[in-house]
Amino acid sequence: MEASRAVTVLSVVVVLGTLVVTGPLVGGPGGATATNELGEGTATVERVGLTDSPSFSPGRFGTGVVYLRIPDAALEFASTSGRSRLVYRVAVPALGFDRVGTAAVDSGTIHRQVGMGDRAFSPDTLDRDRYRVNVTVRVQSFAVDRTVFRRNLTVEVGDG
Repeated sequence: MEASRAVTVLSVVVVLGTLVVTGPLVGGPGGATATNELGEGTATVERVGLTDSPSFSPGRFGTGVVYLRIPDAALEFASTSGRSRLVYRVAVPALGFDRVGTAAVDSGTIHRQVGMGDRAFSPDTLDRDRYRVNVTVRVQSFAVDRTVFRRNLTVEVGDG
């Protein structure tokens, strides 16, 4: 009986010790920081654009939905310092759709793409032939929050 109690106590001590050592207060292997964490950075954008045009197209394989295909935003930097973040936003106000994708920019970054998944809509919600799609890309840090790309596009709903 005494041996089983000792094993139980030892197991509890090992589990609690592991939790304390790897917890967020100690900063062990389980306490990694988020990849998009903001810092004191700046980025000078040389070129920015979309890898394709946003589009509405029918889903495949009989899904019965229409997808808003969202291209990646591609940026080329003249210079970067510290740590900043790219904020890529796509909104379709008439559909109540607003989505944001982010990516970290560290010192020395030359190229970066920010993407997000496509969005499915029921055909019943699409009551127009075309929609206004607002696209913005911002560089953001504790030092700066600057819009580097803004487009208001008219996108037609594709036939299926």
